[in-house]
This record gives sequence, structure tokens and C-alpha cells, in this order.
Amino acid sequence: MPLAAGPEEQIAYLDRTRSDTDDLVNDFADWAIYWTPRLEAEGLVPGRLVAVLHAIAGRLTDMTERPDTSLWTDEALRTLDDWREIRALSAAALESFRGMGIRVPLITDELLKPLDSAPEVPGDR
Repeated sequence: MPLAAGPEEQIAYLDRTRSDTDDLVNDFADWAIYWTPRLEAEGLVPGRLVAVLHAIAGRLTDMTERPDTSLWTDEALRTLDDWREIRALSAAALESFRGMGIRVPLITDELLKPLDSAPEVPGDR
């Protein structure tokens, strides 16, 4: 979960994947919007984890609704309390997933390399 990584890891990830800071938000939002309601409805995640995921989503929504573009800079990742809080919440979510035996990919994993550096899959043409 890139949101749980330290600021320097996040910045390196964004550089490596040629992404913008708001892509950290979009990646989480895409996942959370799709999976959280399903996991919750099926009773597959404890309520405290759902609460943490909702808190992350709420914090990110608050940030995206502000007309302040400085929230989305490398410096903001390094220094803003907003990002520190998101990292802390994300780390708590990761710990909950791990406690349930679910491995969530980290930004240092091979899975999250840019597509142009991914190995070719046989028959994928």
C-alpha cells in the first residue's frame, strides 16, 4: 500500500512509475471504492479495519476538495500533517490485513513496477 510508505519511498515510487502524487490517492480510491463495500458486506474484514479504510478515504477526500495544489507536491509528502496522518492510518490498515494473513503489495514489490519494465508474459501479444 503506497500510502503507508515513508515520504522518500513514496517520492521514489512516483518517480519510478512516472506518476503524480494524486495517483497515490487514485490508486487507493479505486481499490477502496471497489473492495471495501464487498469485503464489509461479506463480513470478511473486521469493523475496525473498515473504519480505518473509511478514515483514509475521508481524509483523502477532504484533501482533494481543497483548492490547494501545494498538497500534492514532494515537499507536502515530506512535511504535511495530512500526509503523516494518512501514512499512519494506512500502516494500521496494513497491520490489520497482515494480522488476517492477507499480504498487501508494498511499493518496493515487483508487482508495482511501471508496466514498461514488467516482464513480458508468454502469449500476451
